[in-house]
Amino acid sequence: MKIKTKNRKDLVEAALGKRPCDLVIINTQIVNVFTGEIYKGDVGIYDGYIVHIQCDPDGENPCEKRLIGTHYCDAKGRYLLPGFIDAHAHIESTMMTPRNLAQAVIPHGTTTMITDPHEIANVCGMEGVIYMHECSLNLPMRQLILVPSCVPAVPGLENSGADFSHKEVKSLLNLDRVIGLAEVMDFVGVINNDERMTSILNAVDEKNMFIEGHAPNLTGRGLSAYLCAGPNS
Repeated sequence: MKIKTKNRKDLVEAALGKRPCDLVIINTQIVNVFTGEIYKGDVGIYDGYIVHIQCDPDGENPCEKRLIGTHYCDAKGRYLLPGFIDAHAHIESTMMTPRNLAQAVIPHGTTTMITDPHEIANVCGMEGVIYMHECSLNLPMRQLILVPSCVPAVPGLENSGADFSHKEVKSLLNLDRVIGLAEVMDFVGVINNDERMTSILNAVDEKNMFIEGHAPNLTGRGLSAYLCAGPNS
């Protein structure tokens, strides 16, 4: 999912110092999560985007002017690093709503969650998934959603409140913050070219969206067949 900017020209000008940033965070210790290094520096933010990180660990820009901002926040030497991403969560399992969960995890640094409303889908069907999508709107964090792939998880072996075919999945893929298909746990159906699973995977593939895997202990030819069917995590 790509976040679209309102005005790239303004961002460019803010980065160059031709217009003041909305916020400048000063006196930080910036954590480079790729190298493990920590730099002292300042961060300029404009229209919700980081436009410039001002630090010079290699001494290449000794004459660069300090960032100018409308507002300043003094970090007083605290560490600054990117928000944490929870790559897979079932919010229903916490017994909380999306908003209340956001209130609980944001103070600990989680700013993005990839959620799989599998449980509520198995109870309430499409209405449950749409509810989770609507309840996670306008939060001070990003909650992205995967469409449950197996409702029920194993047809014929459990009582479920709904039954998703490719039609339901295809419809839910059109929701704004849906980025793909949630854990494809019916790996037996996948590797045996079950019609339900094949049609669901094809519906997601047609939209060129992410397919999340779930195949514990699957090895050898079975695992190869599963990967060939489309799951890519």
